[in-house]
Amino acid sequence: MFEKVLFLKQAVRRHHTTGAIWPSSGALARSITRLVAAKSRPARILEVGPGTGAFTREIAQHLCPDDELVLVEINPDFVAVLQHLIEHHPALRQHQDRIRIICAPVETAPLSAKFDYVISGLPLNNFDPALVRRILRRFRALAEPGGKLSFFEYYGLRRLRMSLGRQQTRSRLREIEAVIRVYERRYGLAREVVLRNFPPALVRHWCFDEPHGSRVR
Repeated sequence: MFEKVLFLKQAVRRHHTTGAIWPSSGALARSITRLVAAKSRPARILEVGPGTGAFTREIAQHLCPDDELVLVEINPDFVAVLQHLIEHHPALRQHQDRIRIICAPVETAPLSAKFDYVISGLPLNNFDPALVRRILRRFRALAEPGGKLSFFEYYGLRRLRMSLGRQQTRSRLREIEAVIRVYERRYGLAREVVLRNFPPALVRHWCFDEPHGSRVR
């Protein structure tokens, strides 16, 4: 209950970076971690914007002894919750020597190694299109060849805001949609609508596989 109260407080105070109005459901957590659950070898996993750990708990169920997990969270209050979670959650505690938390924006976080899986809870629709481009470029740069990215947005919400919002909001969201569409065409692997979440969510899975050296600019 403490985590839900904290989440709601941060959603009000820092809506721009929190984005969600309620913690993600178990159904959404299972969907967004589907590729991690199917891994067949040791992996390096990056979770960006874990918040209070809804996806982190699900990732924990699929961690093996040689896996590594890095959490990048910009909100210090959430970082404290995540640290407590790692120290006390049974499935995370046994791997805590291979779990690291970085309190920073992902676009500037000190990350040098490559990751097999990137899971993002960032509210891209809240950001400036230029920032969305920087974040997606960073995700691609941090992924191993063939690395997977999984992220979500609330189903239909961007289109609704584009229909009802002010001209500036509509223009910003149209540009974000265009950026995502370019990446989706190049890297899109699968999509899934999760109705058992509040609000319902659309999960996107991408694979950064570039056999011909093609790059999205």
